[in-house]
Parts: sequence; structure tokens; C-alpha cells
Amino acid sequence: MKPARSDASMGLGVEKDVEGLARRVKKIRQEYDDEALAEEYIEGRELYVGVVGDTAAPEVLPVVELDFGSRWNRKRMKIANREVKFGPETPGSPHLVLPTDLSDELRGRMERAAVTAFRALKLRDYARIDFRVSARTNEPYLLEVNPNPYLETQCEVAMGAKERGLGYEALVQRIVDTAARRHGLGVEPRATARPPTREPAPAPH
Repeated sequence: MKPARSDASMGLGVEKDVEGLARRVKKIRQEYDDEALAEEYIEGRELYVGVVGDTAAPEVLPVVELDFGSRWNRKRMKIANREVKFGPETPGSPHLVLPTDLSDELRGRMERAAVTAFRALKLRDYARIDFRVSARTNEPYLLEVNPNPYLETQCEVAMGAKERGLGYEALVQRIVDTAARRHGLGVEPRATARPPTREPAPAPH
């Protein structure tokens, strides 16, 4: 359960019965003056896919995962609430990682879904699409689409961009350039980030 139009996990919580659901709806209406959104809880991995660019040629960034850590209380639901997002990071606490064990098939499905959502909602410049992958079926579920996610140096989008070879300043510049072109400011398209290449050796005389 969460407010329909809020962000930063405000009011987010998991309820296990109708009574709890009713209390959560009442709380959301009173504290956030908002409607309540109910979603099925998916037990599994939480993964994020960043997208940069425009709808004509969006670039999908490498997947980033929220690892809930080795000390997570098994009795607690694994959700990215405000405590997880904004609490101090300690040894064993939830933290962002770059997963290395995703199959090409699963990764491809999430990337295609991210681009489809980006285009369907007419997003622009940058976004983050959040997924849950079921621990039981390995099926990816699209949780939500964030049109203006956090953009600090250690955020999910920046981590994915860095893995692609795009540093933080270059990422921000890419976003600015995309917006500038949309407004007709005459910015030249920038090449997609690639590993550095060596200059060809001079021809022998």
C-alpha cells in the first residue's frame, strides 16, 4: 500500500489482512491527502533499470539491484521503505549492487519492458523503471516508473551509467543535451559512451 501520487516511499507499507489495509488507506488519506494504491506484494529481488535519452532513441543502462544484505530480519518484508532508502548504511544493511547472475533472457525482458514503459508514458531525458523478480517463478514484474528519480552520484541511474562508461558529470550533460535539443537549442548529438580507443599508428614512410 502507498499513496497514489507521492514519492520517496512516503506512506509505504505492507498489510496482511483487510483490517490492516483499511487502516493504511485511512492513514494515507489523512496524512497525505491522497488516494491509496494497493499492489500485490512480490517476494523476490528488487531491480532498477535506468533509461536516458528521448523516446526516439532511448538508451537502457545496466541493471542495478537493491541487495537487502546478510543481516536482514527474515520476519520483515523486503520493501524499499524510507528507512531503507534514507537510513545510514551499515555493514550488512541494504545497499545497491550491480548483479552479475541475471540471465540474458531475464535482462532482455526487463530492458524491453523499460523502453516500452518509457515510450508509453512519453517520458523524456531520463527515468528509472523499478522491477521485482519473483523468487518463486523468476518472472519480472514492473512495479513503477519514475520520471524524475534521484540523481545524486551514488543513485541507481548514476551507477548504471558508470558501468556503461558514462561518469556522473557526463550523465548530467547527456540529460541536459537531450533537453536542449528538444527545445531547439542547437546542441550537437553526443556519441553513446564507448570504451576509449587508441589512435591508429602512423603509416610508415
